[in-house]
Amino acid sequence: MKYIAYKEDRKHGTFDFPIEFYHVTPTHPRYEMSYHWHIEYELIRILEGELLMTVSEDEFTAHAGDIVFVKGGLLH
Repeated sequence: MKYIAYKEDRKHGTFDFPIEFYHVTPTHPRYEMSYHWHIEYELIRILEGELLMTVSEDEFTAHAGDIVFVKGGLLH
């Protein structure tokens, strides 16, 4: 796998406040996210339903009430 090819170039937040918030629902254009990585950490909170996640090579299902923490640099 060509790791560098999956780097997400989107900027998240600012230098002083490196946080970005996204509320993703089934109608959101990025509901099905392509495999990517970025230097920022990612925190995902599941409000309802389930989310099939792949982090590095580990696949699991997150459920309503779960919080998933993805360390920067990991493919997910």
